[in-house]
Amino acid sequence: MGVGLALLGLGEAEYYRGDRTLSATHYRAANAILSASGRQHDVAQLLWALGYIELDEGRPGAARKFFDEKRALCRAIRDRPGEANAEN
Repeated sequence: MGVGLALLGLGEAEYYRGDRTLSATHYRAANAILSASGRQHDVAQLLWALGYIELDEGRPGAARKFFDEKRALCRAIRDRPGEANAEN
């Protein structure tokens, strides 16, 4: 779990440095670890972040898939603020 959270942090850092490709790589690696450990709130955050990378890269359809997946996950875990955030 610690490695997953570290990868999430690296993904955030790379995103704000402007390296969307490396950011997505870290996010996807974190997603695999955090999903396996049941950290659903962190997975929801990752889905949102991956959606924004897709938006930045000019792929709104791909972004919408990540946002929809986040909304469904948040609904399943009863995270109402997270569910609403998926719409933004």
